[in-house]
Amino acid sequence: MSAWLILIPALALLPGNATFAPDEDERDPMTIPFEWMDHRKLTLDEAPPPFSFAHEEVIEVWGAWALENEYRLLFTDDTSVLFLTDRKSSQGPRRFEQLEVTLEYHKLRLLAEEPLDEDAWEDHLKQRKRKRRREPEETQEHPDIADCVVLLECKKLVDYTRALDHIAEQYPRLRTLLGELRESSGFALPFPLVGAWQESPAGAEEWNATNELVNRLTQLCITRDFGPLPRWATLGAAWYTELDLLGSVYCFPYRNEFVGVGEHAGWENILQRTFSKRKDEPLRIDELASCRKEFDSSCAGLSWGATAFLMSYYPGTLPSLLDDLREKKEEEWPPGVMIPEGEVMVEAGDQLDILRKHTRQDVLEQISEFFRKGDRYRFPED
Repeated sequence: MSAWLILIPALALLPGNATFAPDEDERDPMTIPFEWMDHRKLTLDEAPPPFSFAHEEVIEVWGAWALENEYRLLFTDDTSVLFLTDRKSSQGPRRFEQLEVTLEYHKLRLLAEEPLDEDAWEDHLKQRKRKRRREPEETQEHPDIADCVVLLECKKLVDYTRALDHIAEQYPRLRTLLGELRESSGFALPFPLVGAWQESPAGAEEWNATNELVNRLTQLCITRDFGPLPRWATLGAAWYTELDLLGSVYCFPYRNEFVGVGEHAGWENILQRTFSKRKDEPLRIDELASCRKEFDSSCAGLSWGATAFLMSYYPGTLPSLLDDLREKKEEEWPPGVMIPEGEVMVEAGDQLDILRKHTRQDVLEQISEFFRKGDRYRFPED
């Protein structure tokens, strides 16, 4: 996994009185307490088979930090994500529930080869609310977890800063990058697979921590499954998920200036106005492929819009398309090789070839028409 930065956001009640004293003898990763499945308390010494070396590794890195800073360690039902939240946070239960819903969305809609349509997804959510929480012995066998995603919701700025310092201690080569992130209110790293955000940054009027969770988690899950990808692919999927699940966008990676109220939704209207003036100038692949680290509202809209087109008219193709981007990237940048900032991951022409492979030859023209017409767009039958 490269150290290239990705830019990429309650049924179950968390017991509010769960406290663990940070005694020295609890610093052994195997004996540090965490919560799983209805928030029952466990340690790795007594954890059932779904837990493996990947979980021991993240507990070793974050267990002592959580004890020292009075944060809880909670694994999702499938054990793929470790969530750290302040013990006294009133938002913990709601946020953890949204985390579980987002993981299900990835499996059943975003990254499914036969995704649920909107109606089936809504039915799934209704059934989910009615059914009781599962017990560990009732679950099916979990897949092996090679890389565990870590998410932190930081109650205070000092906790956010301590988390950055802690990562820098564990991974010294990231010190420069982590120093830059002190100016941000959230981040998602491809290596290690860690995302964090502040629950309520001082002075931030347009902020929603739930959106941060959904967006950062999506970025990290895509990176875990496919490695670093062109930014439009990773962030397009993250913004699509955020809008589809929450109806708004509040996560703007690497954007520190003022965000207007009108920027949280209505992206399709912006694309419609823009491409209504470009009837003879369809979308160019370099407009997607050129998206870089710095936030760009045009790239953001195009990334979301291209993903929305794929999800609407080529459902089930996104996983294989992302995997083809991964394979093409690894021809030049094998796994484990650091990709310098600014370097091209996948040539624009190759990205267009992959898009065409999974859609049609005139895909950019069709995406442009989709942008122009919105709900009035009719997919060609030929």
